[in-house]
Amino acid sequence: MSLFHGTHNIPVKARSMARDKDRLFDNKLEEAYAKHLEADLQAGKILKWWVKPAKMTLANNCTLTPDFMIQDLDGSICFHETKGFMREDALLKLKFFVQIYPFDMYLITKEKVHGGYAWKKVLYLP
Repeated sequence: MSLFHGTHNIPVKARSMARDKDRLFDNKLEEAYAKHLEADLQAGKILKWWVKPAKMTLANNCTLTPDFMIQDLDGSICFHETKGFMREDALLKLKFFVQIYPFDMYLITKEKVHGGYAWKKVLYLP
């Protein structure tokens, strides 16, 4: 199955983390979530989505590159950060992001539910 990034016809595939510094995804969780976003796009639930759209400055020598940027049906933009587990520095970056930028930031995790898995979406507030 071919998966395309938003409506830009750019093939979306995971690349070898060991050899490719320009890889599109850092891990399989990001790749799985990209497939979820593509399904949402095809179902008409979102307008567009992008992978690692921009490096956002949080402070001197401190940046965050959100995993995904989503344009909702109303035209608004939000960011999604996928995490299998949360390190303290990543948590601090999310907290700084929502204090600095006028965009919603969601933490996306995958949880076991009734013998399967479901995406959990948590809004970070300043």
